[in-house]
Amino acid sequence: MTTPRLKISRQALGSLTAHVRKGFETKYKKEVGGHLLGYGDKNGFYVGRAIPYNTPYSTRTGWGINQYYFRRKGLHLETKRLKWIGTYHSHVEIKRSACTGQSREDKEAHIFFDRPVDIIVRITNHRMRAPGICLSYKEMRNSHVYFFDICGFVKDPQEKITMINVEHTARKQR
Repeated sequence: MTTPRLKISRQALGSLTAHVRKGFETKYKKEVGGHLLGYGDKNGFYVGRAIPYNTPYSTRTGWGINQYYFRRKGLHLETKRLKWIGTYHSHVEIKRSACTGQSREDKEAHIFFDRPVDIIVRITNHRMRAPGICLSYKEMRNSHVYFFDICGFVKDPQEKITMINVEHTARKQR
């Protein structure tokens, strides 16, 4: 049996990192988040698109949503081929520290929504140790260096959450 994987398209990866970088570059570094569109198959999950969700509640350590409107938008974004499979949000560096794991609040939100996938994108200005199953890379923009660690979590039907291997893929949407 193969280990399940979370594959992220080039388009979704670009959207995720641009949105996370924008939140990180605000005056007080804010967490951001949004919807993941894709599908699941016998090998795991594929994320074809990441759609930012603009919320008035965003701080350095939290990102809040109106659950009713967030769910409504997620369902509205679905297409014939890409379904709302989960959410993403960032964890920003504060005093050279940021977590790649789910906080208690992250786990509660993941359980609340009936979607299986949650992605946490850690962004920092320096390299930090990350679990090997996360997708990690460095980006240079306007003489600034950004380090991203993209970690995936999947929830089974019994609501048990486990970390999942994350990979970048150039695969086109089906």
